[in-house]
Amino acid sequence: MYSRGVPRRRPPDRFDTICDAAQATFLDDGYGSAQMRRIADRADVSVGTLYLYAEGKAALFGLVVDRLTGAAPPVDLPVPEPHEETTVASVRRRLQHSIRFPRLRTALRAPDTTDPRAELGGVVDELYDVLQRNWTLLALIERSAADWPRLHETYFGGERPKLFTGLERYLTRRIEAGRFRPVADVTVAARFVTESVTWFAWKRQRDEVGAGYDEERVRRVVRGLLVDALVPAQS
Repeated sequence: MYSRGVPRRRPPDRFDTICDAAQATFLDDGYGSAQMRRIADRADVSVGTLYLYAEGKAALFGLVVDRLTGAAPPVDLPVPEPHEETTVASVRRRLQHSIRFPRLRTALRAPDTTDPRAELGGVVDELYDVLQRNWTLLALIERSAADWPRLHETYFGGERPKLFTGLERYLTRRIEAGRFRPVADVTVAARFVTESVTWFAWKRQRDEVGAGYDEERVRRVVRGLLVDALVPAQS
């Protein structure tokens, strides 16, 4: 381990290069399989140089998450290796800060609407925007959660279901008010909306064909199909 008290010159762009390499490695390999050697090779630095920036893999993961959520770069390097609970708590805070749905919350507070097509279109647009803007962060967490039990519990057992639950309540309320078409299973309908938007706003970014789709056209088609599927034409 390298002493934190020894001053060393660091090229100004190397921090970003190392974070880029770590991010790509975590996305490709997941947290459990990611190796410091592979990250160093990807950044074109020695493993020793890597340890001048982060004391271990968990510290690098935290750096990547912080950078993706707009946090300022750390002043003191290397970043110390955090306890697992510290990393998971930080990820939870970052998710809560970055993944917000104010339009959906507003719609949930309103008992009814006079323009269901516009309201649902706004909810879909917001979901698309949030997922498209944060897809790298979400992909990083989802990929790493596969072999990190505490992170898996936080993401799949806590933060992710909140969206499904909120959307299900919203659909139920508008169906009961006669604004949306009745569906056989509202839980499945909420999941259908979420997963449809998720693939086009996020998953297609890492799809060889889907990544080439025109962004604005994708948004319009996804919004139109979901609104048409749920809202009667006369609404």
